[in-house]
Amino acid sequence: MSRISQLLSEAGLSLKKSLGQNFLVSQPVLERIANACGATQKSLVLEIGCGLGNLTEMLARRAGHVLAVELDERFKNIHRRMLAPLGNVDVLYGDFMNVDIKTLLQRTTADADLRLAGNIPYHLTSPILFKLLASETDFDCVILLMQREVAHRLCAKPTSQHWGILAAKTHVRFNTELLFTVPPGAFLPPPKIHSALVRLTPRTDGMLIQNTDERQNFFTFIDAAFAQRRKFLAKSVTAAACGAIDRSAIETALTQCELPPNTRAEELSAEQLLTLFRTLGSPKLPTLRKQYEA
Repeated sequence: MSRISQLLSEAGLSLKKSLGQNFLVSQPVLERIANACGATQKSLVLEIGCGLGNLTEMLARRAGHVLAVELDERFKNIHRRMLAPLGNVDVLYGDFMNVDIKTLLQRTTADADLRLAGNIPYHLTSPILFKLLASETDFDCVILLMQREVAHRLCAKPTSQHWGILAAKTHVRFNTELLFTVPPGAFLPPPKIHSALVRLTPRTDGMLIQNTDERQNFFTFIDAAFAQRRKFLAKSVTAAACGAIDRSAIETALTQCELPPNTRAEELSAEQLLTLFRTLGSPKLPTLRKQYEA
């Protein structure tokens, strides 16, 4: 019986599929993830979904402090037993999607080394990423274990088959790196798919857009540009704009950006999309998807 199975058995608990609870039990993989986080005694690590705390323990050995957010309050007694003795771990019980990151970390000093880690539920990968992109908090490193296919989309390059909304938005703020894949057998219970660890680090040339409002408007523009990804960008944006901007204006802007009128969004980098957006006057288009609070 694995350590996780024993803890659950002793507590009389079972895992909830509805919460996406697939706990990582492979010690070598846990070590690799903790090392990839790069935390030191000067670091504060925010962990999304600590589960029973197996990754939390390894992060705590490296970091000065670990603040974990866990939705499942059934694990409180296990946390008191396994994590409290470490002395540098605090657990906040609640839904990370409802947490105000800036408020949560408001006591952190401006020059603190902030890092984020998590083995996140597959069905919440995109919402969590969009929440981080909208956040005013600057993390020095983000490592997330996610579905392998989503990791490929997140780390895609312009013109590749996986380049789309997720990668374009992420590249506004971060450089992305797929570190390694993890087989189903490393989890309890084993999922039906492979996972992959992705590391996000701040762009060395700085965030493309500093202004929060402009960044959100640009993200809405990206949604519109990729809304019909096989269509020409001008047609896709025009349809999504619902009359807020006409096709001729977009084609004129494309020409000014030295791009052909039959350009598709998947052919443009985040930088090129931003140049086009600003050439159009940074339009505020109708929202196509749910906006996530930071």
